[in-house]
Amino acid sequence: MIVLRAPPPVLGVGSIIAGVVAASLTWFELDRTFRVPPSTTKKIALYALWWGFVLLNGALALFLYTQVYDLTLFANWPEWLRGVVVGGTYLSVVRQKFFTTQRSGKDDKTPIGIELLYENVKEAVFRRINDIAGAARQREVRQLSDSSQLAALARDAKLRVNNDTLLSRQRKTELLAWILTVLKDPQASEPDKKDALATFVLYGDQT
Repeated sequence: MIVLRAPPPVLGVGSIIAGVVAASLTWFELDRTFRVPPSTTKKIALYALWWGFVLLNGALALFLYTQVYDLTLFANWPEWLRGVVVGGTYLSVVRQKFFTTQRSGKDDKTPIGIELLYENVKEAVFRRINDIAGAARQREVRQLSDSSQLAALARDAKLRVNNDTLLSRQRKTELLAWILTVLKDPQASEPDKKDALATFVLYGDQT
């Protein structure tokens, strides 16, 4: 049986911890997904989208805590632990589907519930951040590619691989082989090779 009590203070220890945990997980997801060069010319828009999404998730997790903190499940838990659990499971909660609908003749199903709104907001934010990051990355890659010789880019790419202590020996071998493949590709022009190597030198991405 669920025993309900008076709602906790909005800025209680548990709710703050829940908000901080959810906001931190959101920040980590954004950081894993996007690599935004410091040279981007749209810093204000970027920061507004990035931190706005982080704060939104933190605020929603805080609100969720105020709704579930007094469930019998949490009865003997310290307040800080309740906050950690609620904040850590918040993203799973907002992705729950209440039910799905399927259009006639279509295989895809449309989720109905919290997930529908959350995923639409997330998609809009991520798409705009990606546009800003992509434009800045293209500009940096073009500048490095145009200002460097192919041999110098190849050397920098090899140095990046050899000096990356997080890479396994096997992964280093694979990346060095990829660099050699780029250099020897008979169908790629020199600008294409330079662009591929410049992208790898700057961001570690293989194109």
